[in-house]
Amino acid sequence: MQKGDYVFSVDLKSGYHHVDMDGRYWTYLGFYWEQHFYVFTQLPFGLAPACWAFTKITRELLYLWRSERLRNTRYLDNSAHMALSVLDAQAMQRTVFSDFEKAGFIVNVDKSTIIPAQQFKYLGAIVDTVTGTITVPDEKRAAVMKNINTLLANTRRCQVHAITSLVGTILSMSYSFGDIFVLMTRCMTMWVNRALADAHTFQSHIPLDAEAAGELMFWRQSFSMFDGIKPI
Repeated sequence: MQKGDYVFSVDLKSGYHHVDMDGRYWTYLGFYWEQHFYVFTQLPFGLAPACWAFTKITRELLYLWRSERLRNTRYLDNSAHMALSVLDAQAMQRTVFSDFEKAGFIVNVDKSTIIPAQQFKYLGAIVDTVTGTITVPDEKRAAVMKNINTLLANTRRCQVHAITSLVGTILSMSYSFGDIFVLMTRCMTMWVNRALADAHTFQSHIPLDAEAAGELMFWRQSFSMFDGIKPI
C-alpha cells in the first residue's frame, strides 16, 4: 500500500467454514450440546492448525493476483486490494470478486469496503492513503485511556491480567505507533514476568513498580502524539 492508492477490502463470510473436513475425522471434532452429539464438518476455529491451513489455501489466490501485477495484502479472511486510480481499482475488484466466487468463497458484503476509497477501516485501523497514515479509531483510543486511568488510580493493587491485556492491546496497535510500542511496554512486560515467576497468577493483585507505572503515564500523555507516526 502506498500514498494516493484507492483501496477496497474484502471480508470473507464464515472464513474457516469454507474448508471441508475429511469425514473420517468428524468424530474427533464433535461436541455435546443439550444431550445431543454434533460434529464439525468444516474447519472449526478452535483447531490448532486451522489458521495455517486456511492461510495456505487462500494464499494461492494472492499468488494468482500478484502474478497479474495486482497489489494486495491479506490477514486470514480479510484482504485489501489497491490501485493508483479508481478505474483500475474497480477493474481489479471485478477480477477479485469473480475469482473468489470461482474458488467457492462467499464475500461478506456488509463488512467489506466495496467502493474503492482513500480513507477506510481495515483490521480495526483507520487507513488514510492521502496523508499516508494509519491511526487508531476513537473508540479504541477511549477504551485504552479508560484502562490506563483505572490502573493508575490504584498502582498498589494492579491485576496482572489487566497489565498483560493492556500490553497486548498496545501491541495490536503497532501498525500506528511503530517501534515505540516495544520500548514503552518493556517494563510492564518485565513486571508481569516477575509476578508470574514469583508464583503469582494472572488474577493476582500486586503493587505496580515505578518503571511500569511510568510507562502507563507515558501512554496516557503521549498516545495522540505517536498515533499515526508510522507511515503506510
